[in-house]
Amino acid sequence: MFRSKLKIIIIALATIFLSLLLVFCGLFVYGFPDHPINIALFKLTYNLTPTKKSFLEFYSPRRRDVANGDIPTEVDEFLCRRIENASEEELSAIVNFYTIQAAGREGACIYKTSEPTKEKIIEELVKQLKDNSDLYKKIVLLEEIRLGKSLGKGAIHVDGMNRPTSLTLEEDKAWRKKYKEWFDNQLETTGKTKVQEWWNSKLSWEEKKKTNPFQGSNLKVFECCG
Repeated sequence: MFRSKLKIIIIALATIFLSLLLVFCGLFVYGFPDHPINIALFKLTYNLTPTKKSFLEFYSPRRRDVANGDIPTEVDEFLCRRIENASEEELSAIVNFYTIQAAGREGACIYKTSEPTKEKIIEELVKQLKDNSDLYKKIVLLEEIRLGKSLGKGAIHVDGMNRPTSLTLEEDKAWRKKYKEWFDNQLETTGKTKVQEWWNSKLSWEEKKKTNPFQGSNLKVFECCG
């Protein structure tokens, strides 16, 4: 009986200690993103946490609006090494993280991973297109992976709705709102459809890399803003 109670106490204390350690690591990681100790704590916390997706979402410098939203270089390189041999669950978590960071804050190595990994990343992005959140960023990141290079902040242009001239301030505000709704709808329809058609085609990965998914549509993804 005594041993049983002692075992419960030890487990409880160990759980509390681990929780406090994770909280401390988290506070330090989020507060000083480029510090060497922070990098070590990030790696420790990442390896210990069972929910890597939630951890990376909370860690995201862009989402927290710290350090100009940039990923520390060592964290970027660490995640790019991890994704090369990641389980399906971990790969999904890392791709989700880079989606949050995409369009200007995605680091410098996710689009330089090995060819088999790039193919897996795009396969995961296509799956994640079912959720319309961060759709713009998903499409930009997908094109970066396909092309194997950064598109800077990335940009998507959609033909078909031109701004009228000589609008009053109120008319311009109303037009911008209408345009955003139309633009988002184009991404949800044309954007997603063209990506799925391209991905589900019988082309090999090498051929897909050379084929613009949006060719022949009114949608164009291009490099922008450095």
